[in-house]
Amino acid sequence: MVITMIRDDFDSVDTVSRVGVPGLNRTFHFLEDTVRENGEKVRGETAIPAGMYELVLRKEDSPMLQRWLRKDWVKRWGGLKYFIMLKDVPNFSYIYLHAGRDHEDSDGCLLTGMQRGQNSEGVSEVYNSRDGMEMIYDHIIPRLEAGERWFIDIKEAR
Repeated sequence: MVITMIRDDFDSVDTVSRVGVPGLNRTFHFLEDTVRENGEKVRGETAIPAGMYELVLRKEDSPMLQRWLRKDWVKRWGGLKYFIMLKDVPNFSYIYLHAGRDHEDSDGCLLTGMQRGQNSEGVSEVYNSRDGMEMIYDHIIPRLEAGERWFIDIKEAR
């Protein structure tokens, strides 16, 4: 299965995309760091290259997973056992799908959202991100555990 991600809102600090997930009848919005010209990379502040990446489960324990498991909403949800991670992203490692609001929460990862907008300072944000993460994780993790292969195809609309 292939998730389609179309980057369509670019600025100097972040990039926002429309996202379609097979089997989920809605459009999601992902936020990530800015796309930089000529492949320049600034750690924690650069979007990953466009392309097709396999999604895998990061089953190893990590300090990040432990921090997330202590969050009250994650405890209530109970659906977080592993992070969904993009595999073999050139010059990047540990790129996850996870909840967050703006580029400050990204650190190179893809933030899941149900809506998009801007704050009072004009900075892009995604909203209902926890709901987006729960919906996507609850849909994809059982399929990955059952052996299905999932990919994300990242394209640019410009």
